[in-house]
Formats: sequence, C-alpha cells, structure tokens
Amino acid sequence: MSEERAVVERFLAEHPHAFPVVLTTENEMPRPFQIGVFPTYVIVDRDGNVAGAAQGDQGFGELRKLPRKGGLEVE
Repeated sequence: MSEERAVVERFLAEHPHAFPVVLTTENEMPRPFQIGVFPTYVIVDRDGNVAGAAQGDQGFGELRKLPRKGGLEVE
C-alpha cells in the first residue's frame, strides 16, 4: 500500500513470489474492492472474477490455498 515501485522491487528481489503483485500507487484497486485492511490478498480468476481473498497479517498463509480457486496451479 502506497509503496513506490523501487521499494517493492527491492523487497521482491529478496523475497520472490510466483504471483503478480499490484501496486496501489499505480492503480485504483483498493476503491473498487473496498479494501480497508492491509495487507489484503485477492485472487482474481482467469475470467476477471474474485475467486477469494484473505486479510491481515495471517492472510499470506491463507493465500497459498486460494490460487486453486482461481484456476491457477500452485507450486
């Protein structure tokens, strides 16, 4: 939330992920999804529908379960 691209890129270089990361500084995602808790992890399926979401600091663990709901393979 509100991080500049350079900060996020440094973090991801140290902690790589296989999923896309969306920057709130470059889009309007929080408003349409009415996100009020950070971090919030949202899984969007191939058709653009929200397949699942997890909120808060424990959401990252839940995130690993959600991609299958969106039709994505998980390593």
